[in-house]
Amino acid sequence: MWKCEKCKEYRFSNVEKCHCQAFTIIDEDGEEYEIQAVDEDCAALKNAEWSNFEGDYYLMNETVERTVNNKKFRIGAEPDVYYSADEI
Repeated sequence: MWKCEKCKEYRFSNVEKCHCQAFTIIDEDGEEYEIQAVDEDCAALKNAEWSNFEGDYYLMNETVERTVNNKKFRIGAEPDVYYSADEI
């Protein structure tokens, strides 16, 4: 496996090159960002992860609209649930 320098995704070694490309993301405030990804869905997911992390997890249980190369997406995040059982 190897990591693409542009999109930072891991690829299998039998793939000669990554087919990622630049996608323009427009957020709810009209600000534009560029993300390297293999398709619009991947670009929207990467933006959701980045937005949630950089925005103090404001996407938890919320959704916002993003435009990726003129396609509309609704992105959001949900917290993980961990169950445990301890004998007492």
